[in-house]
Amino acid sequence: MYEKFDSPQLITFSLGAASTLQLVIDIEQGRIPNLDTEISKQIILDMINISYCVRYLQNSHPHFREPEVLYFNTIDRAYANRKSQNKISDYIAWDDDFHYGADRDCKILKKGIK
Repeated sequence: MYEKFDSPQLITFSLGAASTLQLVIDIEQGRIPNLDTEISKQIILDMINISYCVRYLQNSHPHFREPEVLYFNTIDRAYANRKSQNKISDYIAWDDDFHYGADRDCKILKKGIK
């Protein structure tokens, strides 16, 4: 992932997000043999936080492009992303506490953007 950023904040955030995005590829390629419910939940929460941070950063840097768009920039990577998300969702049966909590957290994060 290479994009010219003029802010240390954008560079730091993008590098941090890259590890989570690579983890998504690793899951799809079977390189995470211990994938379980707890790891899957944490990945989903990390992706929610990445989305929140992108929206927040775009307020002060309107031309900032989402690291996810830059990272999953080929058909193969986009397909791997989709397959990995499906695999993650297989580990998370409906869990009221988690799903409602994640929705609530997402709504709180969205309020912080406004």
